[in-house]
Amino acid sequence: MKKICVLGSINIDKTYQVPKLPDVGESVVPTGRFASTGGKGFNQAVAARRAGCQVSFIGKLGPDGDYLYELLTREGIDHSCTFQSKDIPTGSAVIIIAPDGKNMIVVDVAANKAITAEEMARTAPLVEECDIAVTQLETNMEAATLFFARAKACGKPTVLNPAPVDDLPPALLRSTDILVPNETELAYLIGVPVTDDYALLYSKMGPFFQAGVKIVIVTLGEHGVLLCDAKGFDHLPASKVNAVDSTAAGDSFIGALVSRMDPSHLDDRAALLPAVAYAQNFAGYVVSHIGAYDSMPPRSLSDTFAST
Repeated sequence: MKKICVLGSINIDKTYQVPKLPDVGESVVPTGRFASTGGKGFNQAVAARRAGCQVSFIGKLGPDGDYLYELLTREGIDHSCTFQSKDIPTGSAVIIIAPDGKNMIVVDVAANKAITAEEMARTAPLVEECDIAVTQLETNMEAATLFFARAKACGKPTVLNPAPVDDLPPALLRSTDILVPNETELAYLIGVPVTDDYALLYSKMGPFFQAGVKIVIVTLGEHGVLLCDAKGFDHLPASKVNAVDSTAAGDSFIGALVSRMDPSHLDDRAALLPAVAYAQNFAGYVVSHIGAYDSMPPRSLSDTFAST
């Protein structure tokens, strides 16, 4: 069984369903509300676990997050390096969802940002034993850089989801094998708006490959995926689904992607095509259900998403 190690965030989410996303200064009355567990790291860890991997989660909770250890245990996710702050609350998010599935999210990272270099040093055995290391930017940049530096020193492939988007330190980028931004994050990183001129977008990715990134996978929502390496790119259209909530679409894509990646074949994009197709189908299931963690497919369905 493939071993995935995820450094990331875990949040207490409050979700509101609304008739329309509010404009600036506008108030709207929700048609529904519910609470759940989220955070990019947690969502990606659950997706990888539901897709059949052995998963270790590195993160940090607050004093209000004891019950989340029980949730990680129920999911079968190792939390031996899920640390806990004595005085900083668990991260939280408010999610607003429109009928077409589009959303707005406000995140308070809180304890997620408080993971320390000393704590990261304690994660060394997990990194050394994993097959693939995954992180985002909802912890802190020092932790992410230390995590990937250790993974690369151990010869482990690394997958970076640059969200929430920020300038990427050279040391982090040098340690990244696969970069997975969405269209908003890519626009920030390359400095041009994302359109369907995929050749133009690809022409701006040179600095990633020059830094050592092997693969760039851009998730484009209903417009599919742009799969790129230093030799070229492919645009893979999305399957048609009845989208009701796009929350965790990108996270589920990444968790499913790493579950089907062959760590020994990351030399070109062709080797990743089956894994990308699987991840698209997995994420398609997620967006057709309400919620983040709650929308993940059960383990019993995971093999049905393979491309035919």
